[in-house]
Amino acid sequence: MDYKLVVERKELSRSFLVSVFVTFLLCMVVVAAWKYSLDKRGIQWKSHSSYYSSKGRIFAANESKNRIDTVFLGSSITGRIPGVESGNAGWANLGIDASSAREGLELMLKGLLPPAEYVVVEMDRVFADQMFVYKNPEHDLRQNVSWCPLFNPLFRASTLLYTELRNERFNVQNTEGWALLPMPPVISPLETEWSEKDAALLQQLTAVQEKFGSRLVLVLFPVKSRISPPAMRWKVARFAKELNVPWLDFNAQIPPEEEIRFSDAVHMQSNFAMRAAATIRREAERLYREKNYSNSGQGK
Repeated sequence: MDYKLVVERKELSRSFLVSVFVTFLLCMVVVAAWKYSLDKRGIQWKSHSSYYSSKGRIFAANESKNRIDTVFLGSSITGRIPGVESGNAGWANLGIDASSAREGLELMLKGLLPPAEYVVVEMDRVFADQMFVYKNPEHDLRQNVSWCPLFNPLFRASTLLYTELRNERFNVQNTEGWALLPMPPVISPLETEWSEKDAALLQQLTAVQEKFGSRLVLVLFPVKSRISPPAMRWKVARFAKELNVPWLDFNAQIPPEEEIRFSDAVHMQSNFAMRAAATIRREAERLYREKNYSNSGQGK
C-alpha cells in the first residue's frame, strides 16, 4: 500500500475523531447552558416533560381559531383528555402535569389561559401539597414562537408523545356518539375542617365565576383501585354548596373494567378519558339547565 495514502488515511481518522470530540463538547456546553436556563426558571430535569407537555396544550388552546366552550383544569389525570391540540375542537385540556387545578385557576385569572362557558375543575389533586410547574408564567406562557412552528411547544418531544398517547385508538372528531358513563350519586356536604388553603381555593373559584361568568363543574375522576376517603368527598361537596355549582363524584365507586380502563393506578386510557369528559360535559349542560345554579348565563 502506498505510504502516502496510509498517512492521509491516518490524518483523516484523526481529524474525524477530533471533530467528533469537539462536537461532543459543544453539545455538552449547549446542554449545560440549557440546563442552567431551566434552573434559573425553577425547572428541574424531572419536571421538564411536565413543563413542555402541559405548555403544548396551553399553547394549542391559546392559538386555537375555534371557539373553546369547555376548559378542563387539573393535573395529569385531566391531561389524558384529548383537547384542541388533538383535533377536538371546542374542548381545551389544560391539565398541568405534576400540578393541580389550583395552578390552572391562577393562570386563567392572570389571563394566560382561555376562559370558557364551562370550566371543569378536577378536585382529585387540588388539596395535595404541590409545587407549581410554571415559576414565571408571564414569561413562560406568553412566549409566542408560532412564526416558526418547528420551535413551538407543540413540537417538543414530550408534547408529541403525549399527544400520540391521547390520539390512540379513537377518533377525536366525533364525540357525540360516545356512550356515557353511569353517574354514581353524590354525597351531601358535611361540616369539614376548613383550612387557609381551602379558603384561598374557594376565592379563586369564585373569582373565575365573577370575572368570566363561567359555569363551574367540580369533578372527582374515576380511580382504578382506591376511592377517596369520605372526608375528602365531603369537602368537595362543601365547595360545591358554597359556590352553588354542580359536582360529579365518579370516585364514589370502583368502575367495572368495561366502563373505564387505566394505564396505571390513576390515569385513564385516553379513549376512556374521552368518555368521562363527554359524560361530564353533557351532565353539566343538563344540571345547569334543570337546576338553579350560579352563573347559569353564558360565559364570556
